[in-house]
Amino acid sequence: SLGWASGGSVGFKKSKRKSALAATVALDTIIDKAKSLGVSSLIVRMSGPGKVHRELLTRCSASGVKIDAIQNVTPIPHNGCRRPKARRV
Repeated sequence: SLGWASGGSVGFKKSKRKSALAATVALDTIIDKAKSLGVSSLIVRMSGPGKVHRELLTRCSASGVKIDAIQNVTPIPHNGCRRPKARRV
């Protein structure tokens, strides 16, 4: 891993970290880092649900950087948290 970025690492706070603008700014940061290091292809790892993913991938390919692989690294609970006890009335 030569670099990474997220909505929080590029300066957005609280609920604005999940916005499409934060994702595009993070993508631009990663592309600039890759070009400065001379990297021509990327492996993209995205976490979380959202409609922004497809838009970001098209923007990334339009910037001239080749995408080798796309990985979804969203954490999936195996059994989840324990349910609360039933309320007795």
